[in-house]
Amino acid sequence: MTHATRAKTILLATLFAGASTAALAQPVEFATIDINGDGVLSMEEVQTLLPDLSDEDLFAADTNADGVLDEAEYQILIDG
Repeated sequence: MTHATRAKTILLATLFAGASTAALAQPVEFATIDINGDGVLSMEEVQTLLPDLSDEDLFAADTNADGVLDEAEYQILIDG
């Protein structure tokens, strides 16, 4: 499965499950969203799952300001 196909599959599954940007009914595991497997989430990877999330919210979640979300930052983001 290509990265693009995997991203589309995650997005469609999320939308089908009725997920909202405020909270996910069943949180998607970090490793599932980490499409390229580098151990962090790029803003693009996060927006694949939560397309309506604002850049401001994403930057606020990036507490160490490294431009990506680690697993702890992602957990805080989805826990709201």
